[in-house]
Amino acid sequence: MTEQNTQAKASGNWQEQRRNKPQIEDLISEVIADSDMRKAALDFIAHLRKSNFGIVWSASNEWWVTLYCRAKCKITLRDDCWADDECLSKYSWVVSLRLDRMCEYEDTVASENLQDYINTYDPDEKSLKSIKRLLDLEKKVTIADQKGNSSLYQKQKAVKPAVEDIIPEYLDGDMEKAALDFAAWLRENKLAPGWTLTNTWNVSCKGKKISLIGLGEEVWCNSKFWRVELRLLNMSEYVESISDEGVHNIIWNGIKYCTSCSGCAPGRDVTLFGKECIGLCHLPDVIVCDPDEETVESIKRLIELERKARVESK
Repeated sequence: MTEQNTQAKASGNWQEQRRNKPQIEDLISEVIADSDMRKAALDFIAHLRKSNFGIVWSASNEWWVTLYCRAKCKITLRDDCWADDECLSKYSWVVSLRLDRMCEYEDTVASENLQDYINTYDPDEKSLKSIKRLLDLEKKVTIADQKGNSSLYQKQKAVKPAVEDIIPEYLDGDMEKAALDFAAWLRENKLAPGWTLTNTWNVSCKGKKISLIGLGEEVWCNSKFWRVELRLLNMSEYVESISDEGVHNIIWNGIKYCTSCSGCAPGRDVTLFGKECIGLCHLPDVIVCDPDEETVESIKRLIELERKARVESK
């Protein structure tokens, strides 16, 4: 099969799967020829479902394994593209772990010799046992974190604190100054942040979210201290201003990519300021992690442009 034919077939397979979003069990039975390997793979999937992990189709012969809407593992089955790859052609499937909390149990990983199972090709029963152990460890610390957040959530829900009162608990120095300045600017412009979830304040304009402030570490977006989210619903109305004023880098760096957290996967493909972006989240959010004072000024400008566009569209 020529490379062109392979790519065309792969594209057709992707389009069909995108429409149908097949269950992984159905494809395992078709793709994995070896009966023992097939049984081990199906048993692994059954274990994941029993353990309350989500399994969501994301691309051709590819599924994300999720917990609390965060990807923890990717399972990929052989497809036609593998046949022309010297390294991949001999394999039937691969399990790739995405353990963003592993630093909290790295001693256990080392003592049980689990470090070699982060990416495993054609895993056998022994390998899958180690993979299950790693996912169980990840699940344990993730659930503990959720319970801790639940307690703080109840405390904050009772008082709905102003973001300015909580900022000093998480930030200091220049970063604290930048966050407090941003909060003050929002209030001055009648865009007061309102508490909505644990350490999270929503900012609305014309009845819809325009921004969000989050405090504390957030692993899913690599935020260490605080983050600002922007929902630029009308960006097409002011793309020239963004380019002319040189603030497009914030959007390039902060656009949110699809993690297959829902049935709308695998995202959308768009071109932003001359850059092709593949698989963007369907929500038009830009996430700026740990912004400094200079970055906050650019964030303010983007909010001004979005607000102006919303007002003029009414």
